[in-house]
Amino acid sequence: MGWGWGQVFFKNTEVDLVNVPSTAGDMGILADHVPIIAQLRPGVVEVVQDSKSKKIFGTYFFLRFS
Repeated sequence: MGWGWGQVFFKNTEVDLVNVPSTAGDMGILADHVPIIAQLRPGVVEVVQDSKSKKIFGTYFFLRFS
């Protein structure tokens, strides 16, 4: 499955944890975080919601949490 620029995977959705491989190092993002914009490196983005994990592989892209 291909996806393009501006693809949104979760919008206005509460999740328990998001693990991302950023260029500054791996980050685990929890609820009540500060707004974040990060450049990601190739790797797996893991989204944990209701004790279930969804993994998405991406190459270089940006991630925005608000």
